[in-house]
Amino acid sequence: MERNKCIILFVFFVTLLCVNYTVDLVAASKALTEVHYTKPMMRVNVHDKSSHTRRSTQEQQADVCAGIIGPEWNMAKPGKSPCPTLVVWVPKRTSFTEFVKVNQHSEGFSIAIFCHALQLLPFNVRPIFKPFINDKGLSNGSYDQLLRRIEGQTCEAAAGDITMRGNRAQFVSFTIPYLNADVYMLVRGTHDLHQTLWTFFKPFTTRLWITLVFACFLTGFSLAFLEFREHNPEFASPFYRQLVMVIWFPISTFFLHEGTYWLIARYIEFNLANK
Repeated sequence: MERNKCIILFVFFVTLLCVNYTVDLVAASKALTEVHYTKPMMRVNVHDKSSHTRRSTQEQQADVCAGIIGPEWNMAKPGKSPCPTLVVWVPKRTSFTEFVKVNQHSEGFSIAIFCHALQLLPFNVRPIFKPFINDKGLSNGSYDQLLRRIEGQTCEAAAGDITMRGNRAQFVSFTIPYLNADVYMLVRGTHDLHQTLWTFFKPFTTRLWITLVFACFLTGFSLAFLEFREHNPEFASPFYRQLVMVIWFPISTFFLHEGTYWLIARYIEFNLANK
């Protein structure tokens, strides 16, 4: 009797391990992938709040970066700046103004990136943003003309969504690209449901299905071993019928409740009930 109890406890322990492994796989299949972009020497969240009111770029402001960075922008740095004042030309766009927008609220992802890059320098730089516009408030030319304006200048730059090209690199120097030059369009997607006979396999991964099948086989063979030792008449049939019974019994427990010939096979259930 003690030997049988040891066998039951061993089977119960192995079953718990399988269940624990199955739960981990289920959690892994439902996990959400969180992508974090962090550089080793720079942990900065680059953002530009459009609700944060600042003066217009057209007013030749010097506190645009202060409104983006915060109080840390005005902190003194020990290094000596080769350009204490940096003239920054900003292009006038009529589309995709999320990158650069020249209006009464200085906005733009490119401007925010530029200010954060200046903040990482070991010396202080005072940028003066100037819009590249004419007297009518319109764009004063193309991006090539804007870059030609700063050609050969020492303390002048351009901030915006300017594409790096070979002809432009001949007269200006570009920084490391911070975004792709691709244009995307957000449209309503349509999903075609092609339901087949194997659609019910999709909720679980392949590893999880293999684990479930292995757990069913383990449970069936464990109960078959216990019942065979007590000479259950059901196990006197041919081998292929015994194999079908071993495979079908764990699956049938999801739908039917069948008794066993030897009650020790349900020892765990009775033991929990008595407690």
